[in-house]
Amino acid sequence: MQRRAPNCPSPYCDDIAMIRAFIRDTGRDGHNCEIPIGWWCPRCGWFINDITEEKIIVIHDTLIALHDRPEDRGWEGLKDPGCVETWVYLWNNYWVCSESIYRKAAWFLSIVTNGHGFWQGNKRTAYTVTDVLILRANGYIFDADADEVDRFMVTLADLDDDGNSRYALDEVEDWIRANTKKIDIFSVLA
Repeated sequence: MQRRAPNCPSPYCDDIAMIRAFIRDTGRDGHNCEIPIGWWCPRCGWFINDITEEKIIVIHDTLIALHDRPEDRGWEGLKDPGCVETWVYLWNNYWVCSESIYRKAAWFLSIVTNGHGFWQGNKRTAYTVTDVLILRANGYIFDADADEVDRFMVTLADLDDDGNSRYALDEVEDWIRANTKKIDIFSVLA
């Protein structure tokens, strides 16, 4: 996997380092952030918008380390590596070429929240991956207050007796549509 544009010495070209820095520097807590950012190197213009297993795991591990919640201690890391591999496979082989950005974001938010690929932090990881790697990379940001995000994510993670989400994909898509706003990602470089 190429994490850096060819021949660019800029540290901004290292997408894994950028993700870690973004989460840490903004105090990322899984809620709305005021910094509209697209993922590209300001020096060479290389645009970073792919979803990989490594990026999902880095986001998860960074969130867990940043929050240092007592309930997270001892439960770091992957519960089911196959989940993360499947999410990335499905994204790259189906979702990346179909539907609207809202539909794709809804699918990813739902599958990561309820897929339980991690011991702890599934909701935080789902929200942040959707925000950072899907919405922001396509010129959108979440625009919901922390209480609304918490309420929605807890309800999304609450499964019925058959193990299904209480929200249909259309409902998740509608929530994302209602709680995002378009940004001009290129104005960030100006």
